Amino acid sequence: MPDPSDRSDRPARAQNELPAPLRLALIADQPNWAYARIARGIAPWLDRAGFSCSIGYACGPLLEQARALARESDAVLSFGFPIFTKHGVFREQADRLLLGLWDSAYVEDRATCEGLARARATLCFNRAIHAAALAAGLTNTVLVSPPVGVDPDLFAPAPAMEPASAPPPPRALRLGFVGNLNRANKRLDLVVALMKAVPPAVEFLLIDPPGRKNQRVVADPDLVRYYRSLDVLLSVSDYEGGPLPPIEAAACGVPCLCTPVGILPEFVRHEGNGLLVNGNLHELRSAVARLLHEQGLLARMKSAARPRALEWRWEEVAQAYAAAIRAATSA
Repeated sequence: MPDPSDRSDRPARAQNELPAPLRLALIADQPNWAYARIARGIAPWLDRAGFSCSIGYACGPLLEQARALARESDAVLSFGFPIFTKHGVFREQADRLLLGLWDSAYVEDRATCEGLARARATLCFNRAIHAAALAAGLTNTVLVSPPVGVDPDLFAPAPAMEPASAPPPPRALRLGFVGNLNRANKRLDLVVALMKAVPPAVEFLLIDPPGRKNQRVVADPDLVRYYRSLDVLLSVSDYEGGPLPPIEAAACGVPCLCTPVGILPEFVRHEGNGLLVNGNLHELRSAVARLLHEQGLLARMKSAARPRALEWRWEEVAQAYAAAIRAATSA
């Protein structure tokens, strides 16, 4: 099969020949981390939408490959602004560089805004960031919404079982937590405090225990089994880019109890597919009490969780990226 990147000795295009797909380099930070999961999720759908995607990782021995991809591509999407600042080589592609922005705090810094302004486009991954970027005077902004998604065929509820002859015995309310234990913004300390502040009718299932030093990369099938074991997923971060776990859990039929950060105010419909609370122990305890005692609340949220996640499947997310990339590269 010929190399599509090889442009040498090609005959002139026939008038009825379709234009070549736009070669798009998707640059993540680390394999298996959130940006990489997004890249893998949208790439096949972007390919179907008329792009030719390659994924690169701006880390360690993989950095040179990412640099080569950037040089050979028509457009470069760097999912995180820190990737751009850490590896100056991507500045050479400024005229075709699309910089992802997950935190409105970046636009509060003048030097950062100047860096963003040099790129072809600043991709804002929620409406609050977009508004902040416009208020800061950035004129190259494009909103991508929704920016993260899920594969609903993989992340799905457990298959229905035959009804038992007798109802199952009551069990504790199961709350779970997924997150990088080494990142303070994830507020594992708040989860630990909540574990000590709720009654025995609540059980906590953490994918990694507090105090673990080496963060594990958990395979998707293991994540699916974990989500299915929960009643509610906790996401109590101080700030977020995504996050992905509440959407994955929702696709498995599990609502979330979360703080209104990142994309969660847009994904979570309060008292619909989850609960939005301020990040303090008092409000979390009150929310858990509602889950325990408010009749029908948990059942309603479980019923609404997966339908909401289906609106954020990768196919739909890729359409948002495709529209943003076309808008940025045609301007």
